[in-house]
Amino acid sequence: MVNINWNEVPDDIGGVLPDGKYLCVVGDVKERLTSNGDEMWNIRLEPIDHEGSFVTDNIVFSHKALKRAKYILKKLGLDLSREGDIIPSMIIGRSVFVEVTKSHYIDSNGDKKPTNRVTYAGYESAGKTSPSTHAPNPAHHPVEPLDEPPF
Repeated sequence: MVNINWNEVPDDIGGVLPDGKYLCVVGDVKERLTSNGDEMWNIRLEPIDHEGSFVTDNIVFSHKALKRAKYILKKLGLDLSREGDIIPSMIIGRSVFVEVTKSHYIDSNGDKKPTNRVTYAGYESAGKTSPSTHAPNPAHHPVEPLDEPPF
């Protein structure tokens, strides 16, 4: 028999977030290719105060999308002042504010499903915020300190 005080268990099980700005941590990055063969990172943004919820966005490294890629990477605190390679582990564990809106997608059965999306310019630097409530995946490399001031 299990004895649980259900009043102490939150009703929110994650899922779709209300529209707004959230402090998130990059929890994972999956490397993929676009349909045109360009490199793309699918990033999982995990809101600090909404356990179980997450938002995904793509950083695309095509010629047309490089301005947005640079914008996102700078908001995540990467120093892009010189040429160099970047790898996904450089952004995992970093904090950023993201503006999300409700959206939907059509699943494989043709059903409309709710989801969130990050607005096109919906990133804001979180400075040197290091949320203690998030435990990054130990398999990832340590995060380098941010180069931007927190203002």
